[in-house]
Amino acid sequence: MKKLLFLALLLAAAMFALAACNRGGNDGGEEGPAATATPTATPAAQTPATPEPPQAAPPGSREYLIERASAMSAPEGSHVVIATATNVTADILDSAWSNPSPLGQLRELVFGGLGTMARNHFNEFFPNPMVLVDGAMPQIRTNDDGSRTYTFTIYTDNQFSDGTYITAHHYAGGVALAVSPLWASVVPSALGMFELQHRALFQTGEITELPSVRIYNDSQFSVTIRAEGFPNVWEISAYMSYGPTALHMYGVEAHDNGNGVFLTALGGGVMTNEAFHAIIEGGHAGYVLGPDGEPLEDANGNRTPIGTGIRYRPTVFSGPYMFESVDVGNGTASVVVNPYFRSTWDGYRPRIERIYWRLVPLPLMVDALAAGEAHIADNVGDGMMIENALSVLVGAGTHSFVTYDGTTQLFAQFHVDTGPTQFRAVRQAMSFMVDRHRVAEEVTRGFGVVVHGPWATPWWWYQAAADLDLYDRIKIYDLNIAEAIRLLEEDGWVYDAQGNPYTGDALSDSNNIRHKWVDEWVWGDADGNPAESVTDIVRLVRGADNEWSHSNIVYTGERVLMPLIINWMVRAIDYPFRDSLEVQLYDNMAAAGGRLIQERSANWGTYLQTGYRQEDRFEFHTLGIIPAIAWSPWFNADLAAIPSQNWHQADDPEYRRLADNVRAQDITTPEGRDAFVEAFTQYMVFRTYEAYTLPFSVSLTHDFFPVGLGGWFNNSFWRPEQAVQRAYWR
Repeated sequence: MKKLLFLALLLAAAMFALAACNRGGNDGGEEGPAATATPTATPAAQTPATPEPPQAAPPGSREYLIERASAMSAPEGSHVVIATATNVTADILDSAWSNPSPLGQLRELVFGGLGTMARNHFNEFFPNPMVLVDGAMPQIRTNDDGSRTYTFTIYTDNQFSDGTYITAHHYAGGVALAVSPLWASVVPSALGMFELQHRALFQTGEITELPSVRIYNDSQFSVTIRAEGFPNVWEISAYMSYGPTALHMYGVEAHDNGNGVFLTALGGGVMTNEAFHAIIEGGHAGYVLGPDGEPLEDANGNRTPIGTGIRYRPTVFSGPYMFESVDVGNGTASVVVNPYFRSTWDGYRPRIERIYWRLVPLPLMVDALAAGEAHIADNVGDGMMIENALSVLVGAGTHSFVTYDGTTQLFAQFHVDTGPTQFRAVRQAMSFMVDRHRVAEEVTRGFGVVVHGPWATPWWWYQAAADLDLYDRIKIYDLNIAEAIRLLEEDGWVYDAQGNPYTGDALSDSNNIRHKWVDEWVWGDADGNPAESVTDIVRLVRGADNEWSHSNIVYTGERVLMPLIINWMVRAIDYPFRDSLEVQLYDNMAAAGGRLIQERSANWGTYLQTGYRQEDRFEFHTLGIIPAIAWSPWFNADLAAIPSQNWHQADDPEYRRLADNVRAQDITTPEGRDAFVEAFTQYMVFRTYEAYTLPFSVSLTHDFFPVGLGGWFNNSFWRPEQAVQRAYWR
């Protein structure tokens, strides 16, 4: 089968934020741009394991795959425990459900495996032979209006975990449910399938039948993508990858009367938003508890209810495992083998009965593995932990490890629509206030490299750009306080709190902080009445042709002095990245005439999934991301419409133009690949100049696992949930 070259999976966002500190960043390296080379070898003496790579393509016919998988079984009582620094829930509405965190791992294990497209460890996509008849690509038809219709023919002998046979209704109906008013009633900011034709009309209820999604019979369905969605460099993964949805778990069923798919309640009645919400949430049985046994609260004091519905207790699954239990207070979750799952695309059924996740603080993770309280630590990028694990675990001969170019990046995210960081000069100035090489060395201890943009070193297009002139064209920020001060003064940060020239030599706090005159914006209520004081939230007027599109903002028409005070949200504990940044960023901000106010949040992970901005008072936060599998900068422009998303930089027309230029390239030819690399470089030139993020490092990532665990394979594009499906105890 011809393999498709490096096609990246388009999920819910362009880059997915990680709440897990064990997916930390990385890097040491020489001074300056020379430190951007991809890491190639661990400085430790131990030799990594060399497990047999998985198949790169289906090894045979569907009959062969089923026969091969049927010979595999999971011995009773067999299990593995994955250590995680991020608490796991089973909340199917959590944004982390679609990212590489432990919750994302759980999602893939219980709902993955039967997508129309499969992906191998080279990040190549191809038709899933367990789903599409004869492993054939969907039929593709370009319509007169420029839209494109994909028709899929599937096998109908696959089953959900309750024995229900999976048909085209579950694929097409799942697409319709994701863009329906029902789903929007429980997830108001849902933007899935953005390029689906007629999506907006269907979600708002203006039409009740979705003509762009059709069901022809039990084995055949089609999906139509609007003309505006083309070209798309990731077409195969973005527009051809669909998984089945257990509609009956949600109390609905899908029909097609010849005009398109529509949804009803089970049995054909009307499913109301209220009834659907009740199925999702159920009656509340309490609240999610923290490690201290008390209800977890966000910064506004809101508690997360535990419903008796399927939100926290999904019941029907299509993946190789089924959700079994979760205990948020104790930080544990588990899945158990799904007896109805027939085979992966490469002929595997689980050979381990249960998978557990256990919450373990990062400093105690090596001890937990040594004591047998956990078996696996995956995607480890923290240098101190790597050194400790190599010494204690590998040195003792109890554990092996694999290492690979990491796709995890440490970076700091600026908010561009609130506070001082709405100004490019402030973002650039802060980027000159940090010695990134020192931070990277302290965090990764040599197991990584400094990077100068939001990329992952395993990307082939990054490597090609780096070999050309990428580093001559992008803006690189090194520690330079004098340059930071120059940028601030040129941008108007030259006043004290009384509007007098800033001197920086007064004793009072107000005169030691730079200020700038700005136009005042304040949040308002639904009726347009101001709801916050001027000093709480101040916003910049952007101009009539490009204003922020927030319906509940009120302009008072006044000029106010904005102080150079940056509110920084970080993880409360166990965060070496924060500790390394803290001292120099505080001191250098003060030296430049600003102030950093840090809030250490126990709920950091819940706030920062997929770039969400839950709190308007923060202008700055630190993150780890994995961008290598999903990278689509143009999609950020669509996310800008969601108030809870921190992608407002995508409102910039130049951002949209450059992002769409990346999307438009055809990489099936050498010339197209060259054009893609150039478009990527142009986009990164803009990103680094605008300083939307402050990148630090990418890691030489390590997985640690017991020597008795066979079949564990991981690399830059594979993931733990893929590895554990194929692993076994020797």
